[in-house]
Amino acid sequence: MNKTMEKKSLIILSGGMDSVTLLYDRRDEIALAVTFDYGSNHSSRETACAKYHCERLGIEHIVIPLDFMHRYFKSSLLEGADAIPEGNYDEENMKSTVVPFRNGIMLAIGCGMAESRGLNRVLIAKADICRIGTRLGIDYSKTYSCYKGGEKHCGKCGTCRERKEAFRLAGVDDPTEYEE
Repeated sequence: MNKTMEKKSLIILSGGMDSVTLLYDRRDEIALAVTFDYGSNHSSRETACAKYHCERLGIEHIVIPLDFMHRYFKSSLLEGADAIPEGNYDEENMKSTVVPFRNGIMLAIGCGMAESRGLNRVLIAKADICRIGTRLGIDYSKTYSCYKGGEKHCGKCGTCRERKEAFRLAGVDDPTEYEE
């Protein structure tokens, strides 16, 4: 990217593998990173990771509280670590981890913020993350994905299983500390 080009993008940054990889991949065009705290079990862990990477790259980062979601929406992600089922995402019990329209709400707010700041793009994460991030030199031990929100990744919930699978399929050593 041309260094004289003005930064015109906002990224919705959770602090997990996908959005951190996109942050590094598009860092030259990102003016603002936005993290949403919607009261999930893992919000504080992900937010700390998002903050770390934004500070490292010198990108402005703000955290927007969405505490109404915790009060009015039903999801095991909002009910404590013990409520999180273990298994793969295609299993019936994993439906309880869905926070209704969460991504739509975050995207709408991100679009409004981008428009307010004169930014013309809102970035959200994409596929093939592990290979891209490894090429970019991302320290994935400084990302967090576990829905249970513990000190270490549980290794059993759907997002932990996807994380393990991403490293395996990419042929990359997984630096994640798992409880198991």
